[in-house]
Amino acid sequence: MHARNVRILLVPALLLATAGSLRAQQGAVEIGVDAAVAYETEAEVFTASAPFGGTIGAFVGPQSGIRVGFFLTDAVALEPVVNFQFVDTSDDDPEAAFASAAKLLYHFSTDPEATRLYVGVGPTLTVINTSDTDSQFGLTGELGAKVPVQERIGLRFAAGFRHGFDTDDFPETNVIFGTFGLSVFLGGS
Repeated sequence: MHARNVRILLVPALLLATAGSLRAQQGAVEIGVDAAVAYETEAEVFTASAPFGGTIGAFVGPQSGIRVGFFLTDAVALEPVVNFQFVDTSDDDPEAAFASAAKLLYHFSTDPEATRLYVGVGPTLTVINTSDTDSQFGLTGELGAKVPVQERIGLRFAAGFRHGFDTDDFPETNVIFGTFGLSVFLGGS
């Protein structure tokens, strides 16, 4: 593993170590769905994807999908994201694709009733099943905002970058993306 990749993986650990031990939202869960618009730089392809698996274009990634964020403190949340899609191909065999990410989010404000900016980073995994199963690991990072609409309901906007590592199955990929989502907050104070 390259030294640069090790430094990137240390960012989530540093965010956890520097987070305060606040209590108001610790233990809360954020459940949400996101739609995404993405641009893959190598293939020069724009795509759009819906929260529940629809996609326009050939690229599949963990930008959109269903996410569940677990607040470890008021400022830090661990957020798995999953997306499952069938991608229509030119032949008769559609491709099944699964994309996931495990992001660590740091919120710059701990007030759940105010708009909160956040930064998130984490590893990704994309698996595409055609006649063979191909996979690609990557890293993602995003900067976003959570905007409260009503008590425990909010909108979420983010812009980010995902890098997929070169593997036997896939070439290296770089994706610039934007997301729009809806969140429901459960538990906490």
